[in-house]
Amino acid sequence: MPESRHQSTATGENYFEPALYCREELTFFVKHMGESPMVACHKGLPRHVSRSSVEDVLGRIYAHEEMEKAHEVAWCGEQKVKECIFEYTEWMDFCTEQTKLGAPKHLSMYDWNSDGQGIRGATGSDGGTVRTKIDEKGNRKRLAIKLGDRLGDISGDGRSTYVPSFAKQTIAPTKIIQDNERHMFECPVCQHTQQYKRENPASRRMAWARMATHCKSAKEESGRHTKLWNAEFSSGKTERVEKMSSGGE
Repeated sequence: MPESRHQSTATGENYFEPALYCREELTFFVKHMGESPMVACHKGLPRHVSRSSVEDVLGRIYAHEEMEKAHEVAWCGEQKVKECIFEYTEWMDFCTEQTKLGAPKHLSMYDWNSDGQGIRGATGSDGGTVRTKIDEKGNRKRLAIKLGDRLGDISGDGRSTYVPSFAKQTIAPTKIIQDNERHMFECPVCQHTQQYKRENPASRRMAWARMATHCKSAKEESGRHTKLWNAEFSSGKTERVEKMSSGGE
């Protein structure tokens, strides 16, 4: 069995990958595609077909279809998903036929050199799951299809826009507090401080660098610290640092 039946969603992507499901499940998906998981499971499930798999795959497909109807949210469509399944099963059948001629069980788990020798586990080959097929020219093609942007996203970047009502929403600070009277920098997220010597640009630069390290490696409220680091210390911020080190701010 595949190492993770829901890896495509666990990684934050919205892909359908046939290799994560057994042949019986793929057949069931094709037969009941477009139905809600509740309708598809109403009369029970065939042997080897997992309810969790049905809820994952048919549930996502059904949700995309409803969003397309209600809000015109585009996705790949049922036919593309079916074609992906057929392409995968045809490749698996081809590999099975090739084993009768002496080929290894899964051709895509090998990298084939110019001498026709297969090297299992070589760079570019599949690992423990068949995720690619190889065409007649030796090119690999991924056996998966992106259904669409994850539902709930604004821009399709994988970040859910859902916020529970009990969550504390605060605006992440974007400026390090500079206390020139006490000669120190203060983190506005957690009040961590870094002091420097008065009228010593080198000491000031070192304190600024330590504050950057703090923001990047802080364990508590890491999200807010990361936003602060991006605002103050990411690439393109060297000019600001130089001005500060010379006492220009």
